Parts: sequence; structure tokens; C-alpha cells
Amino acid sequence: MTAFSLGGEVRDLLLNPNDPALLERAQKYTEDFAAVKGVFEGLYIATPNTHVLTHTSKGAIGITTRSGDSLKTFQDTILSRWELTNSGIMQSPGTGSMILSMY
Repeated sequence: MTAFSLGGEVRDLLLNPNDPALLERAQKYTEDFAAVKGVFEGLYIATPNTHVLTHTSKGAIGITTRSGDSLKTFQDTILSRWELTNSGIMQSPGTGSMILSMY
């Protein structure tokens, strides 16, 4: 997860989430990274507001995974420190599968 997040494609897209060229480049990066590692149910890039920009399951692109109090709690957790956060096992908002959720 750390290696994926350090990719320039992630940084560039999060700085310019409406740029179609960066979206395309980051989607390819997401798919290629997941294919090489082969261990991800759903690997994606999303804004801090949980709007999904790229995803290994293309049907999840464009959804917002949290809102309201759930979003606030999520942001308070993942943005509180600069490290990988394990959110435990949950149902994926993107695919409906049970997953180990890391941010």
C-alpha cells in the first residue's frame, strides 16, 4: 500500500483530480500495480471526501464511499497521522465483497 501511494500518478491526480489525462494515467497505474501484486480485491485512489477516482473495479469509479458522520469519523482517523491505517474487515462499498480495509 505504501509503495502504491508513493507513486507520482497518485500525487499528481490528487493535486489535479479533474484532469482527464491524469485520470487515465492513474487508472492505468492502479490496474498495473494491482496486476503485478495480485493480492488486491480493490485498489483505488480517492479524494479525502472518499470520491473514487480510480479503481480496479471500474464500476466503482465515481462513487463516494462515505458521507455524514461516517465520513467525518473516517477523515479524523486516516488524516490524524502520516501512516498506513488498518480499518479492519468491512464490506467494500465498491464491490460488495468482504475485505481488509487499509488506508
